[in-house]
Amino acid sequence: MKLKQFSMAFAVCISFAPFVPSHAIRGFDRIETPADFEQTVEQKVEPLSDRSQKLSSHIPRRPVTPERVTQAVHTIADSWNKGDLEQYLSEAFPNRQDLLDTVDQSVPTDAILRITGVSSISTLHYEFTEIDGTLVLLRIVTATVASQIEFNDPATGYQKLTGRYEWILRFRDSVDK
Repeated sequence: MKLKQFSMAFAVCISFAPFVPSHAIRGFDRIETPADFEQTVEQKVEPLSDRSQKLSSHIPRRPVTPERVTQAVHTIADSWNKGDLEQYLSEAFPNRQDLLDTVDQSVPTDAILRITGVSSISTLHYEFTEIDGTLVLLRIVTATVASQIEFNDPATGYQKLTGRYEWILRFRDSVDK
């Protein structure tokens, strides 16, 4: 009896299998990251002074809080909306000038970037360095950002383009007191 029930259940599953698209079973999409990400993380780091070495050994390496990452993402989106994105892009950002040119030339002037969610926040890299004699904790953080660009197209009307992207953020915090 159990074999017959199993056979019927198996037959029902197989009969519906052709109607289930393969991408419905595998729900993971690869998030693209820049090919030269390692180059953006690697920097020429000067050795720490004795004082900074002692300080850095007593400072916990805590991750950046989700609230701070979310605030940074919204700050960057606001700068994009104001046409002032350049100040937040690192000189080592891949295709930096291409991005700035595209935003300047191809994005409609009334377009607004809205952040709809920030998730999967992870600290990738911790590093202590000295800048002008001040000990600085550098942290590289990745976050998955859901966003949408909204604008009015003269031909098609209101447009909303949504997407999920991996953002890589660099946080610098002075640790000298």
